[in-house]
Amino acid sequence: MDPVAVFLLSAAGILLVGALGELVFRRTGFPDVLWLMLGGFCLGPWLGVATPSALDPAVPYFASLALAVVVFETGSRCRIAELAGPHRRAAVLGILAFASSVLAVAAVAMLAVTMHWLPADWDWRRALLLGAILGGASSTVFLPALLRARVDLKAASVASLESATGETLAIVAACALAVPGPVRAFGSALAIGIIAGLVWLLFLKTVRATNHAYSITLGLLLCLSVGVERAGGVPAMAVLGAALVLGNAPAISRGLKLNDVLDLGEDVRGYHSQLAFLIKAFFFVFLGTRLGPPWGPVAIGAGLAVVALAARRPAVALVTGEGSPVAASRPVLNACMPRGLGAGVLGALAWSRWVPGDPALPGLVAGCVFASVALFAVVFPLSTRAVETAPSSAIGPAPAVAAPSPLPVAPSPVVPPPVMAEDLWATPVPTPPPPPRPAPAPVPPAPAWVPPAIPPRPPSMAPLTARPAAPKPVVSAPARPEEIIAVAPADPDIKPGSGFRW
Repeated sequence: MDPVAVFLLSAAGILLVGALGELVFRRTGFPDVLWLMLGGFCLGPWLGVATPSALDPAVPYFASLALAVVVFETGSRCRIAELAGPHRRAAVLGILAFASSVLAVAAVAMLAVTMHWLPADWDWRRALLLGAILGGASSTVFLPALLRARVDLKAASVASLESATGETLAIVAACALAVPGPVRAFGSALAIGIIAGLVWLLFLKTVRATNHAYSITLGLLLCLSVGVERAGGVPAMAVLGAALVLGNAPAISRGLKLNDVLDLGEDVRGYHSQLAFLIKAFFFVFLGTRLGPPWGPVAIGAGLAVVALAARRPAVALVTGEGSPVAASRPVLNACMPRGLGAGVLGALAWSRWVPGDPALPGLVAGCVFASVALFAVVFPLSTRAVETAPSSAIGPAPAVAAPSPLPVAPSPVVPPPVMAEDLWATPVPTPPPPPRPAPAPVPPAPAWVPPAIPPRPPSMAPLTARPAAPKPVVSAPARPEEIIAVAPADPDIKPGSGFRW
């Protein structure tokens, strides 16, 4: 078949699988990511249509575009005022969960190196890089499931903000471990991104009036990424700095005391969601093509998903302790651990540009993403049932209720003692009569009430209760023909003092 036809059919299949996956998720709650990755497995290792050797040349280009989109989405969702204010628990949870996951994954990776399951050239830096890639949970996987299950809105908000914090830290840590000279490169790139975001903030109101606001914004972000990379900086950090400014535009405009409160707007976010869907569909299918031989790294990646789930529990238990408003939702927060698009994009950049030629890294990332999503699909329904059936004592102490006031008790009637059999034959003893009571003083009778006399009405007056009779209408009978007399016409004769007559 013509290669162009194969490409078009593959693209159509990917889009249809992505759309059908969302429909199946709405009906069954089964994540669509698994269907996309299984579709990639069918196209790659099973059918041999999309082999890794054929896709590797396009990975750096597609991964760079996907990274810009993922970083923009992650940075625009990170509300600094909320993380520093009422949702600081989410920020603490994101930091603790990310740190524990990175350390646990890196330790298991080095253990696998000592057991000769991974290449011998792996060191702690590469193990920490793998931990940073797989350290952040993906809200694009678990947030639709949270909204579908109608869990507590506070728990859903904490999980979403924790995911934004974790994915931001994953991008920063992965770039720091992969790019040499991270302090200078990071500082300059972040400063350039923040300045570019502030400058673009001034033109945001004018750009939103057009129909291409998102296209212009994304194009400028890509130009910013290329310019920073040419200057020796980290392009992801520049995009992240601009995204943080644009995502927090309302708070920044109020802080700068601007006349208009600026915001990205729902139209910009709507276009971004459509582009994110396309990139998600293609990239998860691409990850599915990596679920093939050698199977050793894929199996180790599946084990790393279990390690990430176990490493998350202490952080969740620490944040949702006694007095936490989301203490009852602890099982749900424990289950919000699937890795998604961010881990896949960082992994693709790692094996295509940062550490090229690593034979184990693609299988580790693909196996961990697939196993973590499958594990979430199994654990999340159990956690929601545990929250629904949890006793009230697990949620917190019951509020004190005032004791009800005692009701008046009616006096119990005096019941005479029962008559025994021997009392029937006993001789009756006369009971002395009670002393006479003094007679009460006579009370004079009250005078009888006599109604007042009503004077008689004159006979000519009708009684008060009678109503005047309505006058009967006088109806004259119609004249018969013989009674009609013709009268000759005459002029009216009107004289002073006389009546009017014809």
